[in-house]
Amino acid sequence: MPRRFRHGGYDIFDMIFRSVYLLLQDKDILHSFNHRPASSISAWLVSKTNHVEWWTDWADLWGKGGIADRRYGFLRWLTSSLDTHLEKWVITHCPNITAISHYLIKKSRFWRQGSKNIYFLPVGADTDLIKPLPKLEARQQLKLNRNDFLGCFLYVGTYDADFLSQILLQVHLHHVSFKLMMLGPFLDDFYCQLPARPHPIYDRIVHPGVVSRTNLSAWLSAADVALLPYRNLEINRGRYPNKLGDYLAAGKPIVANPTGEVKRLLAKYDIGWTASESPRKFAQLLETVGKDKRQINSKSKNALKLAGLMSWMNVASSLERLYQSR
Repeated sequence: MPRRFRHGGYDIFDMIFRSVYLLLQDKDILHSFNHRPASSISAWLVSKTNHVEWWTDWADLWGKGGIADRRYGFLRWLTSSLDTHLEKWVITHCPNITAISHYLIKKSRFWRQGSKNIYFLPVGADTDLIKPLPKLEARQQLKLNRNDFLGCFLYVGTYDADFLSQILLQVHLHHVSFKLMMLGPFLDDFYCQLPARPHPIYDRIVHPGVVSRTNLSAWLSAADVALLPYRNLEINRGRYPNKLGDYLAAGKPIVANPTGEVKRLLAKYDIGWTASESPRKFAQLLETVGKDKRQINSKSKNALKLAGLMSWMNVASSLERLYQSR
């Protein structure tokens, strides 16, 4: 089978071996992750055979309207169709659902025609690993200019890289005093939108590449604000960006778009600012934010408080309470 199938949860041998392994284990609960057969079908078979309580975690919208619409390659029609139908089958057949966003909770209720045994389980903040440092100390350690207004963007995969590049173009066009720190690998979708090198816009980019988790505290601490471009797309409404928890753990106020879980948290806890989906408006907001150090400091304190509430230990405890309540 193609690599995408073998390593993407569609391997029939993986499904069989997992099922056999699970049948031999002593267990009370099976909690599978998303809908791919190696996880979901194995859990379903074992739950029926061993009478074990089955849970599943819905952490992204994989089917139509979500990741399926962004597939590429010769077999994209097959993976997209499988994801769309399997995702719905798992959500309607699994007795207990933990969903990563309120949008997926709403979708679960619609598909299941009820709200029974559907629970919200958010992403946590990695307060064990990420320890905020004084900003000037972090900049001195990383040899960054102490006077720059610096925004960080942490990513592995993102659906808004092209939007981020459009924001940076507007920042440069309107002479906004701002530099962007990119923490992650080279992003084609971001760089292909920018003018060819050499160009003065590249003086606004600090890109150290992939940063190890052990060094992440220093890089995040060096920033004034954290960026989370997050357009109002169904794929974004259905997910919960992992970077949000890392931003909070570092005490970084967030500049984002009012979409999904990001909108809800920023409105409820006063941890940042939101702009419309206009790159120019986003750039103008950055200019305004950069001039208000008092607000940056206030929202930074709020972010640290929220990180304590959203630590992975607290998320794990809430899941344990869900198990015990059943």
